[in-house]
Amino acid sequence: MPTLTKYNLDTAEILNPKRRGDSGIRQKEKYSYYAGYSKSFTSRLFQTVGLHPEDVILDPWNGAGTTTSVSSELEYRSIGFDLNPVMVIVAKSSEVGVQNAQSITPLAKEMLTVASKELSEFEGFDPLEMWFETETARFIRAIEKALQKILLPNDYRMLKVRPIEDISALAALFYVAIFNMVRSLVSSFRGSNPTWIKMARTSEERLRIPNEVVSQQFLFHLQGLEGYLRQKGDHCSVSKEISSRIEVASSTKLPLEDSSVDFVLTSPPYCTRIDYAVKTRVELALLGYGDDDSFKTLRQSLIGTATVPKTKIDVDSRWGVECGKFLDKVYSHQSKASKTYYYSNHLQYFKAMSDSIGEIKRVTREEGSCVFVVQTSYYKEVFNDLPKIIIEMAENSGLTLRRKEDFLVDQDMSRVNRGTRTYRLGMARNYESVVVFEKLSSRCM
Repeated sequence: MPTLTKYNLDTAEILNPKRRGDSGIRQKEKYSYYAGYSKSFTSRLFQTVGLHPEDVILDPWNGAGTTTSVSSELEYRSIGFDLNPVMVIVAKSSEVGVQNAQSITPLAKEMLTVASKELSEFEGFDPLEMWFETETARFIRAIEKALQKILLPNDYRMLKVRPIEDISALAALFYVAIFNMVRSLVSSFRGSNPTWIKMARTSEERLRIPNEVVSQQFLFHLQGLEGYLRQKGDHCSVSKEISSRIEVASSTKLPLEDSSVDFVLTSPPYCTRIDYAVKTRVELALLGYGDDDSFKTLRQSLIGTATVPKTKIDVDSRWGVECGKFLDKVYSHQSKASKTYYYSNHLQYFKAMSDSIGEIKRVTREEGSCVFVVQTSYYKEVFNDLPKIIIEMAENSGLTLRRKEDFLVDQDMSRVNRGTRTYRLGMARNYESVVVFEKLSSRCM
C-alpha cells in the first residue's frame, strides 16, 4: 500500500450515505429526488478527509446538487455536471443565498400578476398539453414567461434553446417551484412504477385546472422553498457562499482539462433501468421538450436509460471479470428478451460507465482522490455487484483502491417494478458501498 500524501482517505469519517442526519429529523427538501447520498454524509466526508482551501471538487453526475451545494457551504470550489437540464436547474437552485428568502413571496405574487395580464397564445402545440388542456397549459406557460421577464434578460425563450448555464440561482429556484407544482398537478398520471409518468391518451384525459388553483399551487410550493431556504440558513454558519460551476455535460466527455480537479465525489446512475428522462418528463415539457426527437435524443443519452443502443456494442475486457460474469448470466437467463433487449441495455450501461470512469481519471490530478457511492442491484434473481464492477473498471483505468465501506439499504430501486419481486423472494438485501480511490503520482507507479 503506497503512502498517502494528500488526503486522509484511510481515516476520514464515512457515514451511512442514506442517513439524513444525527437527529433523525428529515429536513425539508426543495425537490423530491432519489439522491445517491445525503448532505450529512457529504459534509462529514469533506470535513474529515483533509481537503485544501484551493482544491476543486467534481461531481460528474451531480443530480440534485448535493456535492456542489455542500462544497459551496464549506467554501470549496466545485464543478457539477449532468446531462438532464432539469437536474442542472435543480442543482443551480441550491446556490441561492439565504438572504433571498424574504423576497420569494413578493416576487411570486408579482409573477402571478404579470401572468394574469399577459396571457397569450402559444405558437404550435405546447408540450404541457400532453397532460393539460390548452387553457391550463397556457396559464402555466404564462407563469414561466413572467418568471423570465422578471428574472432573466432578453425576450422569452424556452430553456431547451436557452443556455442553462446563464440562468441565475434565484431564477432556478422559481423554476423548481413550477417543477414541483406541475408534478403535483399530474399525480394522477403516475403508474405503479413511481419513476414513470404516463401521458393523456385522449383529449378527455387532459387536465382542466382553474387558474386560481394553479396560482395557489404555485404560491404553496414557493412557500415550501422559502422554508427550505430559511432552514438552510439555520444550519449554515459560513460567513460567505462560493458559487459552483454547474452545467449540462456528459460524464463520458467532460469539458475539463486533463488533471484539473483534486477530489471527485459522485454517485453513478443506478443499474436498474430507471428512465431518468421519463421520470422528469413533465419538467422537461416545461423546458420545451415534447414527444419529439429532442426528448428521444436526451433520453437515449442518459446512462441507465431503459432504451437500447442503435449501434452494436461489444463486451470490453477493461470492464472487468465481474462485469463479464454478470453479462453472461443476463444473456443466458430464461426470461423473455434477456438475450436481446435486456442484454443490449446492460451493454449500453457498462460501456457508458467505463467511458465515464476513464474521463474521471483523466481530469483528476495526481494524488487526487475519487469517491463513488454505488448500490448493488438485481436483474431478476441475478445479483449485480456493481460496486465490485466499478472497482475493477477503475483499477483497469489506472486508479488505485484505497477503501470500501458497505451499508445495508432498506429500500432500493431494483424493487420498483412489481413484476420482478417474484424473482427476489428469499434474496439478500442490497447494500450501498462507498468506494474510495486514489490517482497515484507517476513517481509512485
